[in-house]
Amino acid sequence: MLIDQERLKADLRTLTSLQRLFHYFKPYRFQWVIAVLALLAVHVVEAAIPIYLKVGIDLISKQDENILLPILAILGLTAVRFAILHFGRRKNALISIYISYDLRQEFYAHLQTLGRGFYANYQLGDLIARATNDMESIRRFFRSAVHRLVSLIGVALIAPIFMVQQSVQLTLLLIPLLLVIAANGWYLAGRILLASAGVQVGFGALTETVQQNLKGIRTIQSHAQEEREIKHFTGVSHRYALAHQKLINLNAIFTASTVLGSGLMTLIVVGVGGSQVLAGQMSVGTLTAFIFYLAMILGVIKESSFVVYALLNASTAATRVFEIVDEKPEIQDAPAGSSAQPINGEIAVYDLSYSYPVGAGVRSRLVLEEISLSISPGEMIAIIGRVGSGKSTLLRLLARQLQSNSGQIKVDGQDLRDIPLSHLRQNLSFVPQDTFLFAAPISENISFDNPERPLELIWQAARAAQLEATIDKFSAGLSTLIGERGVTLSGGQKQRTSLARGLIRQTPILLLDDCFSALDTKTEALVLSQLRAIRNGLTTVLVSHRLLATRYVDRIYILEQGRIVEAGSHNELIGQNGYYAKLVSMQD
Repeated sequence: MLIDQERLKADLRTLTSLQRLFHYFKPYRFQWVIAVLALLAVHVVEAAIPIYLKVGIDLISKQDENILLPILAILGLTAVRFAILHFGRRKNALISIYISYDLRQEFYAHLQTLGRGFYANYQLGDLIARATNDMESIRRFFRSAVHRLVSLIGVALIAPIFMVQQSVQLTLLLIPLLLVIAANGWYLAGRILLASAGVQVGFGALTETVQQNLKGIRTIQSHAQEEREIKHFTGVSHRYALAHQKLINLNAIFTASTVLGSGLMTLIVVGVGGSQVLAGQMSVGTLTAFIFYLAMILGVIKESSFVVYALLNASTAATRVFEIVDEKPEIQDAPAGSSAQPINGEIAVYDLSYSYPVGAGVRSRLVLEEISLSISPGEMIAIIGRVGSGKSTLLRLLARQLQSNSGQIKVDGQDLRDIPLSHLRQNLSFVPQDTFLFAAPISENISFDNPERPLELIWQAARAAQLEATIDKFSAGLSTLIGERGVTLSGGQKQRTSLARGLIRQTPILLLDDCFSALDTKTEALVLSQLRAIRNGLTTVLVSHRLLATRYVDRIYILEQGRIVEAGSHNELIGQNGYYAKLVSMQD
């Protein structure tokens, strides 16, 4: 995705994304106030140390031996400063962990509500980068940069007061240099922000490249494309390195310029202050105290480069994170207060039409057009049609993974949109055509929704899916670890494992999206006969482009170009000698 530079520049001026992060401070605001007060108190205590240092040096210059009190005062203040600093930093560090944890939880939970359209527009590697690298940038800002920022503000407020008390002239001489340093920092900050965005986008591209490569390693190796993939990765890695190099260069320039400014201020103080000491206009103790106050300012100025870098980096990261958090779910949940009525499995569809979105406000041709059908509780229905006829789309609409353009779907007389999503999905199982298995034991994949199920129930589902013999061949049985996306299983084994995962739930409604396509006809017939028995009294809707399934169902709907062209039982449709009868004769 392209970086909108104008938007990023606007974020630099307003830091709106960073401001939104402070919303997450609310639960911890009292703890954070205590941490900030502690960090500010550190500099109040620190500012008192040069006063006693001045007294001690002036006593020594007068050859006065009564310097015990200044020494004890300096030691005591140093100990108090250490204790307060430790307390404030620890408190701030814990708050940063809490904030990043809350934001990460919200980000992850929001991802669970987003649909197919969102994941089609965002690369998985980029989302992982936002959930990890960007989150870490935000945590690092609150962990390390906030207390430095508080120090910068505290020293900027406290040190000048004490410096004016020591020498008004020296203080006024330093103001122009401070303004130059501030102007230079503001100019470089905008460039650092854009460079930071480039680094984070580059990291997302790098993550996506690695993930795609590892997922498709079989295909890459089988087509002997290892060298090409290495070259592609080298290009992506090189662009990421260049983006990082640009950011490092800008940060180095920022740091070097602040160090140069700090050196010039030290030179002015030593030169002008030293001449005043020689002229008897200032005591050695006063000059020493002034230099200590200047050192306090120079210390935070040198650290300001890190603060600016972390702040801008966190602002860019927050922009990327909130870009996802602000995405609206494609499927809106039922209105608040909607009742969760029992689901028995009756389905009614009225004049349903659907077209896929292909751009902003633009949709494809109608994939489904004026579909109407009815399914009684406990029926087993088959939806048959050619590839691209709209079968899978219809199932996704029934599962409410898609939102129809027009028409209505009712479940047990209740509009599908009025059923809370959590309640619907607890009572409806959907076995997709594209099988996904987790890198976990077979038992956990089958009993994914409830890992605490008894083994006997898992075995029952495996037997119904004709998976028992396959599992028995593995030395570890149900504990056999499946590789990521089921890489260690064949296509048919993966489909049967996915089917067992759907069957074990025994939900009132089961939707099967062509999940027998990788099975041979003998195994498919065994699965269908078991399916008929195990789903007795429960509603089952299966999609297939093969006709074997139609022998086991109560009713068949034929889809052609998004329309229902025939409906009835196998014998009824054969007797009509229409489209279905022709398909049967062709497959026979």
